[in-house]
Amino acid sequence: MTGSGIYPSNLLVVDRLLKVTNGDVVVGLMDGDFILRTYIKKGNDEYLMPDNPKFSAIKRNAESEFTNCSTYRFKSKKEKEYMH
Repeated sequence: MTGSGIYPSNLLVVDRLLKVTNGDVVVGLMDGDFILRTYIKKGNDEYLMPDNPKFSAIKRNAESEFTNCSTYRFKSKKEKEYMH
């Protein structure tokens, strides 16, 4: 999610009490694995959109589970390495 300013060495704060709104970065659970995507709502449809164009959008279904990520992140000293 480097396009959203989130790098591999960052630590994110997840607050499950926050209401998910359009454009939020969310943590999703897909097939037992955690994913980090941007939440987009178009009409009645909900999508988890990747920053990386190599990945596809995921349309939310009854089994989809995700929670809002707060806007707080903690950078490590290694972040500069990922920015180049």
